[in-house]
Amino acid sequence: FPTRRSSDLNKAGFEIAQITSIHDDEQHIIDSLDSALTRADVVLVTGGIGPTKDDITKQTLCKYFDTKLIFSQN
Repeated sequence: FPTRRSSDLNKAGFEIAQITSIHDDEQHIIDSLDSALTRADVVLVTGGIGPTKDDITKQTLCKYFDTKLIFSQN
């Protein structure tokens, strides 16, 4: 999937209100989501340098949205 820049999102009709970078910390992720969801109808979450064994982003998002990951071979 090609990388999207904010200018590409603007061209697609999205108004970018804020871009936030945060530390790989559960509370920082939760606080940032809480804040973003009060300001925007659409919140995009992307990764940083890529998945690592100690990355907590996916697990924190599952906890936040009360869901779980499902492994797929496809």
